[in-house]
Amino acid sequence: MDPSPLDRFALAVEHRPDDVVVARLSGDLDAYTASVVTGALADLVAPGPAAIVLDLGEVAFMDLYGLRVLLDARAGTRRRGGELSLRGATGGPLRLLRVVAEGRALLAVADPAGA
Repeated sequence: MDPSPLDRFALAVEHRPDDVVVARLSGDLDAYTASVVTGALADLVAPGPAAIVLDLGEVAFMDLYGLRVLLDARAGTRRRGGELSLRGATGGPLRLLRVVAEGRALLAVADPAGA
């Protein structure tokens, strides 16, 4: 039996007093987990924080579905007047972000929570 998407993805959220939300993602960000991750990030975006920082340091794998999830979260954050930035991406996820133009745009946003 295949594990559920919830077994392949985790999210830890820190709400900072400066209206910055730091979300630490771990596991896989791919076609299999995309709907779960989309829902979790939509819950973060909905209240309209000034900034959301997604820490990808523990994301082991990301495909184009995962990138789409990040781009949609950025669009939702911007519609509410905020900004979304990434930090900590390594390995395959970082390579994907670097080779896709929209991914490079995500990497270029300054991290308001500090590196």
